[in-house]
Amino acid sequence: MGGTFNTAEGGKVTVLSVQNSNARTTSLIGADQHFVAVKVRNCLGSEAGNISPAPWRVVDTDSGEYEAIDVKPAPTDFPQPTYPSDVEGDAVRPAGSCVSGWMMFGVNKDAKVSRIDYRNSHAGSASWSANLG
Repeated sequence: MGGTFNTAEGGKVTVLSVQNSNARTTSLIGADQHFVAVKVRNCLGSEAGNISPAPWRVVDTDSGEYEAIDVKPAPTDFPQPTYPSDVEGDAVRPAGSCVSGWMMFGVNKDAKVSRIDYRNSHAGSASWSANLG
């Protein structure tokens, strides 16, 4: 999919896959939307920390931005494993730990996804090109 982003904290973030999803849990998105699934790998650097979908966005060719759907437990028709959300319960992962998993985004049906953005005020920002219509 793309290269690995080396964060300001010494971690590594990679987008592994982007695809349209046929998940049917449409109560989580608008009637004019469909699901896009993004699989990422995130490794913390030299400090312990939290991992969540909050820094991630799917961006379309008209600069529309879509946030990840963060619902626990994830519906059974979402791809597994799901990307974690450590914000709940203030879970802290040890330095150097890695996770990978799928995030789901509700994207307008007529939108063409052009990139995946990662924007973290502590770790830095990166973008990966995508071509998903």
